[in-house]
Amino acid sequence: MMPNLDRLFSQRRSLRSFSERPIERPALHGMFEAARWAASAFNEQPWSYVVLDDPASDVRARVLDSMEPHNRAWAEKAPVILASVAQLGFRGRDGANRHAYHDVGQANAHLALRAAELGLTVHMIGGFKYQAAGEALGLAAGFEVVALMAVAYPGPAEALPEPLRLRETAPRVRREVGEFVRFG
Repeated sequence: MMPNLDRLFSQRRSLRSFSERPIERPALHGMFEAARWAASAFNEQPWSYVVLDDPASDVRARVLDSMEPHNRAWAEKAPVILASVAQLGFRGRDGANRHAYHDVGQANAHLALRAAELGLTVHMIGGFKYQAAGEALGLAAGFEVVALMAVAYPGPAEALPEPLRLRETAPRVRREVGEFVRFG
């Protein structure tokens, strides 16, 4: 593998301590440019994103309200909250796209790796009320929020309360390849 990719894969972290430094629009654009090149079933590209970067926004407040309290406690400090959204049906033909969530996940992974390359952290959040988040975002029928993401430049771990500080600084543990791959 390429050394830079190896470094991105191994050093990317889902941090909870964030700098107050704003994220420049070109950095966000670069993240979305990476997401747009993700593979998808039938090239449907069923992803879309909502950027919540206005701290005074009612929509941002309602999306934060949809989060589980233990996630909101740290996520609300991020300058950007992203919502990744899946279109559940195919464009121009009948039927559900059973790969939509997978495809959005691929786009999210591309986005997170580009963010890491730019010195940003992306913390994916699955602990939220999906229907409430979708309503806050005004999603039409056939669209669902897949994940929320807190995006920021990393901040000092010391700014977190003790249990989170320990998790923030603990070594990353990953299963060995042989634990999740079978041949035959």
